[in-house]
Amino acid sequence: MSQLTLDSKRATRVLSTMIYSIALHPSETKLLVAAGGRAGEIALWDVLGDSDLSVQVFQPHCGAVNCLSVCEYDQTITVLHQS
Repeated sequence: MSQLTLDSKRATRVLSTMIYSIALHPSETKLLVAAGGRAGEIALWDVLGDSDLSVQVFQPHCGAVNCLSVCEYDQTITVLHQS
């Protein structure tokens, strides 16, 4: 743990609300992070991406996304929503 570092260029706010869940996508070519928010939004963040499109936010739910999971078999993201 003492070898971990944070590059401030790679830090960003991906959601406007509190993050309730997070998952890492097992891509071999990109570092992809999914974050689920309090208001039902899901952000997909290409951490190493350099464009303005490195964060994409979707609003598929109306309540908190309290669990995100990535299926390693086909690399799809599964979302659990409970109200």
